[in-house]
Amino acid sequence: NAFPSGRILCFDDKFVYGYGRVTVAAGPVGHRADAYHLFCQGREPGPSQAAVGRKGKKETMSSEPGPTLWSEEPSLIVRAMVLGADRLAVAGAVDRSVKDPDLLAFQNDAEARASFAGQRGVVLRVVSAENGKRLSETELNAMPVLDGLSAAGGCLYISLQDGTVLCV
Repeated sequence: NAFPSGRILCFDDKFVYGYGRVTVAAGPVGHRADAYHLFCQGREPGPSQAAVGRKGKKETMSSEPGPTLWSEEPSLIVRAMVLGADRLAVAGAVDRSVKDPDLLAFQNDAEARASFAGQRGVVLRVVSAENGKRLSETELNAMPVLDGLSAAGGCLYISLQDGTVLCV
């Protein structure tokens, strides 16, 4: 947990932007009801602490990740992400699941599965890299290809699973 991690990440010199679990901790087997979020976190790890490593040598280990600057929860189920100069573009399915952490399951399993498959809405969302506020959102006709979003020349290009490529 010392460094930013997630299912999909992008970064610049100071920050890591990603989509991943809100917390990663030991617990009951299974992660079906874990909460996910879109986030911005500092690249540098948090305060360090001394620890005894293998062979009895003192080592410095980070105990916490860098500070989280912003977090969007609930988020899309992000499948594609690209960072521009001051904006973060993400694409994926709208998460309509209702989680029950006591049961490690969804309260609306059928709806959650349909949502994950993109059958309940797929969008391209642009947020401010500085504070995570939504700047725009556009519905898509199909799920994006995994990591199928790129930016060049002031345009966003997105590859969709139905074979189309869009330029926005």
